Amino acid sequence: MKPTCKRCYDRFPNELKKRISDSLKDRDLEIERNRVLQRRSMSPTAAAATSTHSSGGTLKKS
Repeated sequence: MKPTCKRCYDRFPNELKKRISDSLKDRDLEIERNRVLQRRSMSPTAAAATSTHSSGGTLKKS
């Protein structure tokens, strides 16, 4: 669904607004669940390496 202004959104039927709200909540829960599972599946050393290398720096060849 395309984004709409507040005025247009207020004209939507209540059932449609409820379905949109429910689907957004479900999507947010699914995203959060995937993040938790991803963190759990990483080894502690890999998680530490990821957090130190996420600063956006580049690696140089020696």
